[in-house]
Amino acid sequence: MFRHRIAYGTGGFPWKGSARGDSGVTYGPGLCPVAEDLHSRSFMGLAMGQFAPGAPEVTQIVDAFRKVWSQLRVGLPAMQAADITDTHLDWLNDTEVVRHSNQRFVHHTLDSSLRYWAGFEGSANLYVSVRLVLIDAAVGTLTAYRNLHHGTADIGILMGQRGVWGQGLGLEAFSLLAD
Repeated sequence: MFRHRIAYGTGGFPWKGSARGDSGVTYGPGLCPVAEDLHSRSFMGLAMGQFAPGAPEVTQIVDAFRKVWSQLRVGLPAMQAADITDTHLDWLNDTEVVRHSNQRFVHHTLDSSLRYWAGFEGSANLYVSVRLVLIDAAVGTLTAYRNLHHGTADIGILMGQRGVWGQGLGLEAFSLLAD
């Protein structure tokens, strides 16, 4: 709709028309990455109006959606250099976020954070992004310094996005890693 600049009919409404003229606005790839990702990869929808399901089919559809939604709320992909964003650095330098960590005594920069990330390459240790699955948004990080010989790990968690505090996402991430 946006890329082709036609919402209704074939004349280009609302971008073209006697009252508006041609706005010159273009909607190419990359302009709305979140919406594009939803459309191409992560949105799950069902066009209910295209068929007439009976009660048993509706129950099966609802159960299927509930099954997907009831799964884990967080994912733990390995940290990538691209995950070290300004937001990530803001978390590390936020005295409230790191109040219980020795990180509160360090000023973190992009360079220092990239060096820290690079130190995990080739090691048994883990550095992962805590991400909300449904919207693929980073809300924190988790590290695990593993001793494979003893079968132990020291795990650290940083829930940087304050808006998710108190929702049990840190526990869920910890449990997912520990399993």
